[in-house]
Amino acid sequence: MLNNLQRMDGDHHKQQRRLMMPAFHGQHMMKYHHAMIDQTQHMLDRWEVGREFDLLRAMQQLTQNVMNKTLFGLDDDKKVAQLSDLIHKLTKVMMLGVRMPVDIPGFPYHQALRIAQKLDAEMRAIIEQKRARPEATDILAALIQTHDGDGEKLSNDQLIGQIFAFYTTAYQTPANALTWTNFLLAQHPHILADLLNELDEKLHGTPPTSEQLSQLPLLECVVKESLRLFPP
Repeated sequence: MLNNLQRMDGDHHKQQRRLMMPAFHGQHMMKYHHAMIDQTQHMLDRWEVGREFDLLRAMQQLTQNVMNKTLFGLDDDKKVAQLSDLIHKLTKVMMLGVRMPVDIPGFPYHQALRIAQKLDAEMRAIIEQKRARPEATDILAALIQTHDGDGEKLSNDQLIGQIFAFYTTAYQTPANALTWTNFLLAQHPHILADLLNELDEKLHGTPPTSEQLSQLPLLECVVKESLRLFPP
């Protein structure tokens, strides 16, 4: 689980980074963009005008759904829930376990090891399924297929480490950023009104394409200011 870019340096970091970069370029990014749009629209379709809800939880669910789709290409709701639950439990208990790494029943570290074993088995099963489906278009599938100039590919251990790091960082951080951005817009209705006008003028009620994102300067300013005020 800990075999990822965040814990590497030097030549090893450079080599692993080169292996992974193709999964985040060109046509791959376009496919991820469509998945993000689909998941966001699915969330908005369920919202009811006038109904109160927990915004942070909603954003966490959104980013989690996006990660499940773009990272694993999962459509099985049961499998998605199982995997998400394991990752959530592991990240939560790890914060306690690292303070006292004692592998004794009842200690958080012991619990973290047990959860990690289950998660490791689940991820290895998904990896084997992806190897049998070269047509898959998710991030994991792209990482499995990528190789360097010498033909070297990422091992299963490396894939698991990188995927775990992607999931944990790309799940909570964007959720926090989205929550604070929406909060700030609610506190500044004149900025919200200007932003809605920009979106209406440029998008005409349709989801943005990746090319159109660069044509939304106020949206970019809003996001950057939110990140400046409340770094996630």
